[in-house]
Amino acid sequence: MIPKVIQVQKILNKNIASTIGKDKKFTMLLANKPFSLSKEEYQGFDTQYEKIKEFFTITNDLVYKALFHKTKEAKELYNLIFLGKNQEIINEQRLWYKNNKNSLPMFFRTDEPQPGIIAEIQCPGSGIAQVGELQKAWEQVLGKKLWPDWDRQIVKDIIKVTKKKNPKLIYLPRSSCIEDAELFYQKTAELGLVYLNPLVKNNNDYKRLTKKMVLDANFIKAHSYGFQRVWPIFKEMVKSASKKEITIDVPPALIFNMKLNMALPFYKRTKQYYPNYIHLLFPETIVIEPNKKIRFENKKITYEEYSDLPDRKRKHILKSASGISIPDIEFGGRGVFSLSRTSRKKCLQLFKQALTNYKEGERWVIQPEMNKRYEYKTLKHRKIIQESGYAKFSGFYGPNGLIARRAFFKNYYKVGGSKETTCAVILPKK
Repeated sequence: MIPKVIQVQKILNKNIASTIGKDKKFTMLLANKPFSLSKEEYQGFDTQYEKIKEFFTITNDLVYKALFHKTKEAKELYNLIFLGKNQEIINEQRLWYKNNKNSLPMFFRTDEPQPGIIAEIQCPGSGIAQVGELQKAWEQVLGKKLWPDWDRQIVKDIIKVTKKKNPKLIYLPRSSCIEDAELFYQKTAELGLVYLNPLVKNNNDYKRLTKKMVLDANFIKAHSYGFQRVWPIFKEMVKSASKKEITIDVPPALIFNMKLNMALPFYKRTKQYYPNYIHLLFPETIVIEPNKKIRFENKKITYEEYSDLPDRKRKHILKSASGISIPDIEFGGRGVFSLSRTSRKKCLQLFKQALTNYKEGERWVIQPEMNKRYEYKTLKHRKIIQESGYAKFSGFYGPNGLIARRAFFKNYYKVGGSKETTCAVILPKK
């Protein structure tokens, strides 16, 4: 009897090829079956949505106050976020917040080393089309409906936001997997979204964006502010959004492009604004600052003392957190370092780099290393192989809540999408 996962792979690749081209297929490995989580963990992806939205709202309000110095803490927070940034960027942010104070991300993805522990929130968060189509293939093989249709939900969400029956979109993705972007584009177009621009596949495509497209659009689905601002239509986008003529998601707000936002619930000047249930969503995230110390085993030690610890005790992740000035470092996990996997010398070098960058306006944060190993089975070369690796669980969200769940597994602490990554859909344990 043919294993179910081989049937799933065949259906999945056939559906992808028929949608975006005969030479296209699913680019990751497949788990031999849906990954099971406890009902509490499974439902946790639903229940954390409102808490994440509250986190966004509080964070956005703090940035507004920082930009316009509305509280006594505002100056210090302004320095934390904006000191060293180009004045043009600061002016753009002030203009945006002046006219769009309450604009929040609509589509986003959580990245969780363990279910319920959110190490990062990616806005907008690529990968929804791939996992959505994988869910459909599993449903076909198992013979029952298990998940909402990802594409229908997204179209429904955008129709509700724009109040248009057939919304007109500009779609400007930046995904490490072009097949995911192509699937998103084609599947949602089939269900009624009208795209005003061809799918952007390279930098030259951005040059073809026009003012007329912006004037005709109802919704711009885009990547982060750091990439938006180099587009020829950026100023027209902002102007049109300020007049409430279009919706931009992700909003061109710097903070939602910064891993620094994860530190605000723990930062001394801002932590009191976040309820405890929001603190509990995230691992303790601390900004690397001059003349500060790291908490280690209930005491504080210097960066030099921490670096001198045995590697097995340095159980932290160091991350570039600035979001715009060095985007190539941050994109794809290149600015993420496991300090338990570095030498003492390399660890200290990274801290020195972070402290030098701080003076230049760049920020780094440190989080406890929360990942753990999972046992799973994966399909390789039509054989099912037992594997052990680290996990990344993700919830994909839209304006009305959870759309899909996904699990990644890889024998490497940076669990990103690649040809060596195993992808699984998620179901609750019976």
